[in-house]
Amino acid sequence: YVDNGSSYRSNHLSLVCAKLGVALIHARPYRPQGKGKIERWFKTVRGQLLILPDQ
Repeated sequence: YVDNGSSYRSNHLSLVCAKLGVALIHARPYRPQGKGKIERWFKTVRGQLLILPDQ
């Protein structure tokens, strides 16, 4: 699943994905529930990055 941003709707991305055999599935606009697993993953990663100690 990808967003509906202009970078994900571009003809170039469609051509690259077609060559690689990747199917683009656009999520419904303003419905983050449609991408629940990836949204949860980003939330987890973001939370982990915020608690990293300074090095």
